[in-house]
Amino acid sequence: MSDLHALLAEVPDGLAILLDGPEAIRQSMILGRKGSAEPPQPQIEFTFRLADRPEEGVYTFRSSSWSLAFDLLADGTVERLAEIDGPARAVLRLEEASGKRNGQSVTVVKPVLSVSGAAERS
Repeated sequence: MSDLHALLAEVPDGLAILLDGPEAIRQSMILGRKGSAEPPQPQIEFTFRLADRPEEGVYTFRSSSWSLAFDLLADGTVERLAEIDGPARAVLRLEEASGKRNGQSVTVVKPVLSVSGAAERS
């Protein structure tokens, strides 16, 4: 699977994945250059295995989505992974969102990560 985004687009209900605890998610903020008008940008990366094919190895998903950064915080995703204390089942999907930007209607695709509970330890 060379293009994870293409695979996600093919599975509208989401991709069942396994996360190895809270350390599977890394978040940081990239600041604009000093004196620049560039706003800060979130950088989110998480590693996972496919739930139905864990033997395929580890995949990495990267995003600079503000909505994902907000959702991870608002949903307490990292804390939930820490409470599970081991591998967790989750679903990664892409979701369309519509709105207005500068008076224009826009549709964007945003990543959504939902943790569903503990996974069996292998």
